[in-house]
Amino acid sequence: MIGFRPLAMRYMRHARGAPFDMRVGLLLAIAFVVPGFVSEGVRAQSSPPECIGDCYGDGAVTIDELVTGINIALGSAGVEQCPSFDANHDGFVTVDEMLQAVSVALNGCPGVPTRTPSLSPPPTPTTAGPVVSLRDIKVAFKMERGGTYGGPLWVTPAIYSQVGQGFECTVEARANGVDTSGRPVEVSAAWTASDPGMVTLSPTQGHQISITVHGAGQSTVQVSAGGVSKELSIKATPYLDTTLLVEISQR
Repeated sequence: MIGFRPLAMRYMRHARGAPFDMRVGLLLAIAFVVPGFVSEGVRAQSSPPECIGDCYGDGAVTIDELVTGINIALGSAGVEQCPSFDANHDGFVTVDEMLQAVSVALNGCPGVPTRTPSLSPPPTPTTAGPVVSLRDIKVAFKMERGGTYGGPLWVTPAIYSQVGQGFECTVEARANGVDTSGRPVEVSAAWTASDPGMVTLSPTQGHQISITVHGAGQSTVQVSAGGVSKELSIKATPYLDTTLLVEISQR
């Protein structure tokens, strides 16, 4: 059987010009395929193996840390990138030190319990913070921009106008809260249409929704959040006999 040092040295020569993932793959393949490869390399050390290659100090050696060690060993990165690989503190990363790092990656750091993956889902993160008191809600509408600037522009006029396509018009709207200090606050509001036959809302709860007007007439939409409400008055009239002009005012 080929000894671990000649095989590892041969790996280092071929890995110099290979992509990062191929470098790690070759080294791990050698470690798994050649019986006793890692254990022989570790036994060859004069002192017990440390947690070599643990760049982040978290008690484990990951693939990206092995990539860092390989780069240091090949001279494409400095040892200061991860001093943990330089076990004998000579300013270099040797084949033996890389082998010990692979052993740590496969078996864990000495004295550190092996971490078993949990099958339980992670806890749902919660956001802690003071409850914001609102004094007003302002509704913004998305106006498409063309030409040099491009992209949408969100505006909050007293009366917003938009021409639909055919006798139907969809307007994108956002609810923005204003706190007691006058600062804007993103809110998730409840949206309620007084005449669902003329105006439909999707969704009916959230920061941003679509308001679709299905024909000429007048209706209102109530926007509520944090004990504050804003009423939108919607007026839709035929425009050029081919489409619909929608005007939305807020008060």
